[in-house]
Amino acid sequence: MSQALFVHDWATEQLWVFCIGQIIGAIIAGVVYKSLSPEE
Repeated sequence: MSQALFVHDWATEQLWVFCIGQIIGAIIAGVVYKSLSPEE
């Protein structure tokens, strides 16, 4: 992410994808884990 701040070109325009993508991936992983975990 720090490299994108130094480039100041196309990299900063796509920086939001890396931030939001990780959050969306974590949410999807939580939902999948919750659905596949055994009920107590």
